[in-house]
Amino acid sequence: MSIVNALTTCDVREAAIAWAKSGVSVIPLIGKAAAGNWKAAQERRASPLEVANTFRPFKGYGLGIVCGAVSSNLIVIDCDGLEASNLFWFTFPELQETLTVKTGSGKGYHLYYWCQSLTPTTRAVGLPQGNIELRSSGTYVVAPPSTHPVTRARYEIKELMPPKVVPNLNRVAKWLQELKAEKGGVEKAVPKSPVPLKANNLRSMRYGQAALSFERLKVVQATEGNRNNALYLAAFNLGQLVADGALTGDQIESELLPAAQSVGLSDSEALKTIKSGITRGLTKPRSKR
Repeated sequence: MSIVNALTTCDVREAAIAWAKSGVSVIPLIGKAAAGNWKAAQERRASPLEVANTFRPFKGYGLGIVCGAVSSNLIVIDCDGLEASNLFWFTFPELQETLTVKTGSGKGYHLYYWCQSLTPTTRAVGLPQGNIELRSSGTYVVAPPSTHPVTRARYEIKELMPPKVVPNLNRVAKWLQELKAEKGGVEKAVPKSPVPLKANNLRSMRYGQAALSFERLKVVQATEGNRNNALYLAAFNLGQLVADGALTGDQIESELLPAAQSVGLSDSEALKTIKSGITRGLTKPRSKR
């Protein structure tokens, strides 16, 4: 059974064996606590046969996935809270398409990646948006079909696909270090959004691109004295589509900033207006009209 198929099972033992066959170190959990030899699991992967014996039926274990070198350079981004998840997706849209798990708390997401070279464990905790952790060597995460010890809800697959293969996650680690230094800098904050900022629907993305071109044209054609207002309105309209998952903030800035420059607005003024418009638009998604 492949990892992807195993993740849909309600059998912890089957899922654990599938992960072990894929070169990943797994451990049994009681609640969120390691029930096996946690130190050994960081240094050596148990064989599928050993895993099958450990996760015998009726033991009632949960499943822990060990991150880092012992697990073929598997790294998990742990976003604790919807705002934290949205902030990560907003900042790194290129990392959206990967195996994604909704945690048993119902408030967070785990995103899995195979890395060609390992990035060290890095954490940014206590942010206004929540906690975001890059879990590498020396850490583990709770995996489906485990249940949360408090809510009793299962960890669920939200994006069923293999972990994305990436060269490394050094940019994410650097970003987390900057967030720690700022302790939740305002410029990087993303307000609460009714839906995760994930653009998985092709029709939605095409609509977003068409809207981007239309709003950019309105900025370029704005008359003198109304250009900053036109820029704000364009950013607001497009920010509504970010909240619906059709665009990202980076896409909007990359189109609207040159348009604003072409009509004589300064970089600092234009960027401030664009960010303000997007932030407001995020709170008014078009899908909620």
